[in-house]
Amino acid sequence: MTRILTLILVIIVTISSVSMFLMLHMHNSNLNSGKPDNDQNQSATNPGDKNDEVGGDTAGDENNNGNNDVLPDQGSDEEAGGENAGDDTNGESKEEAPEQNPEEKPEDKPDEKPEEIVDAVNHITVGYLEGYFEISMAQLMSSKPKNYSFKKYSDTRTMKADFEAGKIDIITLPSIEGAEYQTKRKYDLSIINATSLNSLYFLEGLDVMGSSSLSLNDLDGKTIYTHKDGPDRYVLEKICKTAKLNVSISYTYEGEEILSVSDLFELAISGKIPNAILPEPYASAVVSATKNKTVLSQVFAIKLDLFAEWDKISNNSIILDCMIAKNKFIEQNPNILSRFISDVYNSGEYIKSSANIKSAVGYLKNLNIFSNSTDAEAAIKKLKNSLFIINNSRVQSITLTFATKVK
Repeated sequence: MTRILTLILVIIVTISSVSMFLMLHMHNSNLNSGKPDNDQNQSATNPGDKNDEVGGDTAGDENNNGNNDVLPDQGSDEEAGGENAGDDTNGESKEEAPEQNPEEKPEDKPDEKPEEIVDAVNHITVGYLEGYFEISMAQLMSSKPKNYSFKKYSDTRTMKADFEAGKIDIITLPSIEGAEYQTKRKYDLSIINATSLNSLYFLEGLDVMGSSSLSLNDLDGKTIYTHKDGPDRYVLEKICKTAKLNVSISYTYEGEEILSVSDLFELAISGKIPNAILPEPYASAVVSATKNKTVLSQVFAIKLDLFAEWDKISNNSIILDCMIAKNKFIEQNPNILSRFISDVYNSGEYIKSSANIKSAVGYLKNLNIFSNSTDAEAAIKKLKNSLFIINNSRVQSITLTFATKVK
């Protein structure tokens, strides 16, 4: 009996050993063929799924028609560090990247300075009309700068001819004429600076009642004197047209054109015209020069603030004049031109600053605008909040907009 039991036990052990051997053999075969066993197969990630995770196309897809494009910034499996990168290091590169000092930039190169532009000229000649420009430029012109020279003209026709011939580099024109000139040659010329003066007055000799003020409607039926080249007459025309007033505007005297504000000023203080449209400081200068006249009608008074009337119908400042240069000159001389524009601005700020009132009075007296310091000082104080130099990048559009709206 014992022998029978022993034989049965040996058979059982033998069968178990053979079964274990077969199972081990099958498991090794699966490993050698690259296939996971059944338990692992249910939890392993499909290689194609990993391609989808990083945005790549599934390798071996027979329906992809050769389209192997990779989404931006994601790249291939190797770039994304996926398990299909073809190595045994869980997506890590076999070659270690060289150590890099965090303070050092890759391919560190010394900063290259942009090539400095050398101006074609070291001197600028500016043409201008007598009047507004002289006021804002009084300090700059009086300093006799070595890099700038200024040439006064009595009319714009001659000045523009010299500009076209290259005899002067920059011209200063009344805003309306300057805007029209630039528009006709917009590919050749640019407006680089402008003067804005938020003051404009109607002056008239006193009547027998000694009246020193008027309303806008009181201008109806009058002939009003102004000068040809400035924007003053256009501003007056716009105001009167809007108010539906019948006003005659004249810029001639005895058959001669009144070309500049200075010409109008001289006619007013000499008593040759009964009224005038003038800005500061000319308005104050006329009042000062005529206050002691014996003929009442020649004693001028400021009777109407036309800028206040303009402000009611427009949100634009009154642009008096503008500077124009050729585009080629601008491109070839950026440094000296930039300094000049800055000096123009600083000169205007100097004149209207109360801290410089004494020297500013001297500059204006040298221009023969005022005969005494008291009146000059009073006029300059009025410029503080009305004289502005526009030198920003929008100066051309501001000037052109004003010219369009005022005409």
